[in-house]
Amino acid sequence: MIQNVSSSAASVAALNSANAKSAAAANQKTNTNQQTTVTKKAVPSISELNAQAFLQRQQIGAALYDRSFTLNEGSRALTRQDAIQAYAEQIQMKDGGPTAKDLRILQRKLDRAAAQIDRLSNNAAGINLSSVAGIDGRDIDIVQENLTARINAGIKDGSLTDEEAKVLVAQQDEIAGIEAKLRETDGKLTAGEMKQVMDQLRKAADAINQARNNGSGVNLGTYDYANSVNDRQAALEKQLDQAIKVGSITAEEADAVRAQFDAVNKLEEQALANGNINWRESVGLSTAMNNAEIMLYDLQRNDAGVKLADSYVDVKYVDQRQSQQLESVTRGIDKGTVTNEEGVTLLTDLQSIQNLEDKLVSGGLTRAEYLQLQNEMNDFSLLNADLQGNKDRYTGLFPVAAPASAPAPAPAASSGSTGGSTAPASSGSTVVDSGVAASGNGAANGNGAANGNGAANGNGAANGNGAANGNGAANGNGAANGNGAANGNGAAASGGSSGSTSGATGTTSGSGTTSGAGSTSGSGSTAGTSSSGSTGSSGNAGSTASSGSNTASSASSGTVTNEAAAPTTVKVEAKPESVAAQEQAEVKAETAPTIPQINAELSDTKNIFGDLMTKMMRDRTNDVRDSHKNFLDKADERRHEAAEKSAKHDDQSHGKSDAFGLSVRDADREAKVASYASVAKSVEAPAPVIAKKVA
Repeated sequence: MIQNVSSSAASVAALNSANAKSAAAANQKTNTNQQTTVTKKAVPSISELNAQAFLQRQQIGAALYDRSFTLNEGSRALTRQDAIQAYAEQIQMKDGGPTAKDLRILQRKLDRAAAQIDRLSNNAAGINLSSVAGIDGRDIDIVQENLTARINAGIKDGSLTDEEAKVLVAQQDEIAGIEAKLRETDGKLTAGEMKQVMDQLRKAADAINQARNNGSGVNLGTYDYANSVNDRQAALEKQLDQAIKVGSITAEEADAVRAQFDAVNKLEEQALANGNINWRESVGLSTAMNNAEIMLYDLQRNDAGVKLADSYVDVKYVDQRQSQQLESVTRGIDKGTVTNEEGVTLLTDLQSIQNLEDKLVSGGLTRAEYLQLQNEMNDFSLLNADLQGNKDRYTGLFPVAAPASAPAPAPAASSGSTGGSTAPASSGSTVVDSGVAASGNGAANGNGAANGNGAANGNGAANGNGAANGNGAANGNGAANGNGAANGNGAAASGGSSGSTSGATGTTSGSGTTSGAGSTSGSGSTAGTSSSGSTGSSGNAGSTASSGSNTASSASSGTVTNEAAAPTTVKVEAKPESVAAQEQAEVKAETAPTIPQINAELSDTKNIFGDLMTKMMRDRTNDVRDSHKNFLDKADERRHEAAEKSAKHDDQSHGKSDAFGLSVRDADREAKVASYASVAKSVEAPAPVIAKKVA
C-alpha cells in the first residue's frame, strides 16, 4: 500500500507539472495575442490638454506654498511649462492646425512634465511628501505669524470690520488647534501633516485678502499712507536728535543725514501733489527712509564719535514678509495672473533675496542689514505688482474659443404663390477675453502695518521705525485683473422661408466663430421672381455682436400667413473626424462664463465708468469755474472803465483839469467811483450750481 501511494503521488506530481507547463504556454500565447491586438492610443483632445496644463500650474503653485518645491524647483517646473506652451503655439500656427501626431507629442510632453512635478515634490530639496520622518514645521509658524500681522494691520487701517476680524481670528485659532493635535505625539509633523496645515493656512490667507478688499471697510485702493510716513519721519528725526545728544554722530555727519531727510521730504511733496500718498508712493518713500536710517546707523558705529554697539533684528520678520510675497506669486500662478515666463522671473528674484538673507544672517542680522533686505523686498513688491497687474495672462496651451451656439430649429414656412428670396447666412466672429475674473494680489503682497517693525522688534520710537516699515498692506492692486467672460456668444437667428414648400435651414460653423443661419426660401410657381399674389418672406440673417449681445435681424415683405409646412430633411454623408472637426466639437462643448466671472467683469466695468464720469464732471466743473472767473474779471474791468468815463465826463462838464489837461480827481469823486463799483459787484450772478455740486 505504501508503494502504491508513493506511485500515485508521483503520478499526481507529474500530472501537475504537465498542467503547469501547459498553463504557462497558454499564458504566453495569450500575452502574445494581447500584444499584437493592442489598439493605438486615441488622439488627445485640445480641451483635455488644456485642462492638464492648467492643473500642472496649480500643482506647481501648491508645491511652492507647502514648501515641497524650492524656489529653484518652481522655476525649473515653470520653465518646462513655458517650453510646452511654445510648442503648442508652434503647432497651432501650422496650416490646418495641429495634426494628430502633434497632439500626441504634446501629450507626451505634458506627461513628462507631470512626472517631473511628482519627482520634485518627493525629493530631499524641499519637504519630502513621501517621507514619514518628523520635521519641525517652522514654516507653519512663519505663515501663521504673518497672517496674524495682516489681520492686525486690517484692524488698524480699517479694511476689516470687527465682525470680520473675529471670524478670521477664530479661523486662525481653529488651524492652531489642528496643528497642536497633529503634534501631540512627539512635537513634530510629517511632511504630509505639514501640507494639511499649510493648505488650511492658504485658505485662511485667501479669506483675509477677500475680507480686506470686499468694500465693507476702508478701501485699500484709496488708502492714504501719509500718516504712517509722517510717523516714520518723526521717529527718524528723534533718532537723529538722540545721536547728536549722546555724541555718536558729528555735526558734519548730522548734516549728511539731514540731506537724506530732505530728499525724503521732496519725494513726499511730489507724492502729496494730488492730496494723498498711495501704496506705490509709500513703497518708494519707505526705501528712501530706509536708506536714510542705514546711513544714520552706520555713522553711529564708526570711529568719528561715540561708537554704539550693533543692534540686531529677528530674522523671522524678513521670513514673514518673504512668505507673504511667495504666497502672492503662487496665487498668480494658480489664477493665471502671471505667465510662465513672469513666474520664473518672480521666483528668481525671490531666490536672490533669499541668497542675500543667507549671506547677511550669518552672525546675526543687524538693523542696517535688515533694512537692506527690506529695500530688496520693496523692489520685488513693485515688480510683482507690475507683472500681476499688466495685460499678460496665462490662458492655456491654446487660445480659448467661445462656446458655439446650437443650430436654430427649422422655422415654419409662410404661404405664397411665388418663390421668396434667399438670405445669406452672416457669420459673426466671437471675442473672448480669457483672463481670470478675480485675480490679483489684493492685500496679500505688502508688508502690513505690523510686519517687520513692531514693538517686539525693539524698534519702537527710539529706533525710528514707526508702525509701518515695509510698506503698506496692499500690493497687487485691484481684485479683478483680466476679467473676461466669453463675449459674443451669438445664437444664430432663424431664417424665414416662403412658398408652398418650406426651405431648409442651414448653419455654418467654424473654429472660434458662430455663423448665423440663413434660410432658403421655398419655391413657388417661378423661383426667385415675383408674380401676382402674395410675396414670400425673405430669410433672416443672424448676426453676432462682438460685445456679447445677440441680435437677430428679420425682414419680411408681403403677406405672411400662419400655415406651417413640414420640415425638410437633409441627408448629410458621414465624414471621418479630422483634428479641425474635433476642435470644433470641443469648442461647442465649452461651458458658458460663470456668474462670478460675469459679476467681476461688470464690477470692473462699473468702476472704470465711474472713474471716467467723475473725471469728466471735474473737468467740466473746472472749465465752468474758469469761464465764470474770466467773466467776473472782465465785468469788473468794464465797471471801472464806465466809472472812469463817467468821472471824466463830470470833470469836463465842471471844467476841472490839471496843467496837462487831465481831469482832476478829488476825494468825493473817488468815493463815488468806489461806491459804484461796490454796488455793481454786490449784484453779481452766483457761481454756477454744477461747480458747487461737484466741488
